[in-house]
Amino acid sequence: MPVKLREKLQKRPGEKELKNSVEVLSTAIKSANTFLISFNEKRELQGVGTTTNEQQDLLRSMLVFSAAGFDSMIKYLIKDSLMIVIERDEIAKAKFEDYVENNIQKDGLIDAKLLTEVVLSEYPFGTLVYYLINFLTKGSMQSVDSVLQVMSFLGIDNKYLIQRKKRYKQIFDVRNRIIHEMDVKLETKGKNRHQRGRDEMVTMCNDIFDLGIYILDRVSEKLAK
Repeated sequence: MPVKLREKLQKRPGEKELKNSVEVLSTAIKSANTFLISFNEKRELQGVGTTTNEQQDLLRSMLVFSAAGFDSMIKYLIKDSLMIVIERDEIAKAKFEDYVENNIQKDGLIDAKLLTEVVLSEYPFGTLVYYLINFLTKGSMQSVDSVLQVMSFLGIDNKYLIQRKKRYKQIFDVRNRIIHEMDVKLETKGKNRHQRGRDEMVTMCNDIFDLGIYILDRVSEKLAK
């Protein structure tokens, strides 16, 4: 029996800090389902035979949109909730203090420019958190290391991702190959594209959504403190 793609997010906690993140991830799930429905319809019309290039691109698009939704969800989560999480969670607070200590100086010398900006600001704590938010959101969330870094600053136990590190590295590698190399087998003469299985790609999308939901739920717990 074909693997089913997650169809929607279950009812989530109502914290306003999670509203944007939930909306983005929900939209990604809807988009992924749109691509899968289109793929299934075209396969049904075709009947037997190998998948066409068009059908393969639908599967690739499903994964790319899922990963893009995850990336955007994480960034909204950082922007909307990090400051409150730091205020309420001791683990996140300790990580933030380490960040400030390590960045207030360069090569053993005080960063006078940063220190002046912080001291003269109306809200020094907010200024430092703003620096951290910019640092965390300037790159892509399409690698295990980048996600682990964000989890650490949110004070989230990384065991869930560490135990599945190999799996998520594989997923991000496939996504990056599609985005940056058009999924072409560059090492193969004739430059054939990688052939992706329906269930394989659906499972990858579900795993991305599951990681996003795990992170959302952990942040929700911290906001409830």
